[in-house]
Amino acid sequence: MPLKSITPRLNTLGSRLRKAPKAVDPFYLTAEWKALAKYIKQLRGYVCEMCGKDFSKRQHKLIADHIVERKDGGADLDPGNIQCLCTWCHNRKTAQARRMRFQIIDL
Repeated sequence: MPLKSITPRLNTLGSRLRKAPKAVDPFYLTAEWKALAKYIKQLRGYVCEMCGKDFSKRQHKLIADHIVERKDGGADLDPGNIQCLCTWCHNRKTAQARRMRFQIIDL
């Protein structure tokens, strides 16, 4: 009897592990940050400062981002430390900053 004809006796279980939901830093929920982010986006014309794409029709895809991250000592509410980035550019910049942070720790 070939093995292909034998049916499994145990059901396979699907993955039961789920990613933990992303925890939002309470700072980004404050009225001060929301007002500054809105002001910076309006001031800079809803354009990604890295790739140059216009997000005036898709404002929710534009992120007010700290140039020097808060974890690295960047000022919280300094307009000079805020840039407008699209989601893609923001994720790339944040990943690069995270890699640099871990490289420094590994030394």
